[in-house]
Amino acid sequence: MSTLKEKFEAWASQNVNELPPTGILYGTVPLLAPTGGSFGVSGDCRMRPQGEIADAVINASDPALSSVPVQFVFDIVEEIKKGYTSTSPGAAALEAAKAIFHKLYSPDSVRIERTLIVLDILYKNAGIIFVNAFAIHVHLFRNFIERKETTQANVELAMRLVAEWQTVEVDKTYPLLKGSSDPLIKIHLLFDNMVKANYPFTEKHLLGIPQDRLNKLKKRGFSFGISDPTVSFSTYKDGFHTA
Repeated sequence: MSTLKEKFEAWASQNVNELPPTGILYGTVPLLAPTGGSFGVSGDCRMRPQGEIADAVINASDPALSSVPVQFVFDIVEEIKKGYTSTSPGAAALEAAKAIFHKLYSPDSVRIERTLIVLDILYKNAGIIFVNAFAIHVHLFRNFIERKETTQANVELAMRLVAEWQTVEVDKTYPLLKGSSDPLIKIHLLFDNMVKANYPFTEKHLLGIPQDRLNKLKKRGFSFGISDPTVSFSTYKDGFHTA
């Protein structure tokens, strides 16, 4: 059976705009420093995570490719799910999430756009354990959205994804480890706080989200009843993300 690396190289050999001299698309451009946030004692998100899953996630977002290799990303999903029955069920999902955050701080806006597309596929298909791995470090996603260097187009793409995630039925075939808190609470708060901070969601973004929830969010002085500084946003400013 082919490894992820072999599957990627077979696809990339026919779908690159410009193959780097090394012949492998690892993406080595320096990263912009994130504002706060880290992966704890294991190092911050500027450090390239190691492992087959991380390599695959990073390769899938490479701007040298002609497009995002969607089927290859679904191969990554299957590899992540295989990890759920191992002795370390959260390890593969966490490795993938770290690779996502690592590349969201790239100076390349195309790389970032493709990383968001990969993230969306993983979020919607890799199950609650991946969502939990993402939610643990969701403050890095908030920081990414609020970064001045993030282009307006990528902010708007991130907004669309966050809105869509509110109505996604996350697969819970492989449950969270005992004692884990529900990560969907943070994902819901992420959206709610963006609405409260006047992020300009369109009507299309909001399709499927209950109107009573939106009405409550727009009421002056409304409180969520849950305080979580990791997903609190500064008020949105027009033009902040344009050069």
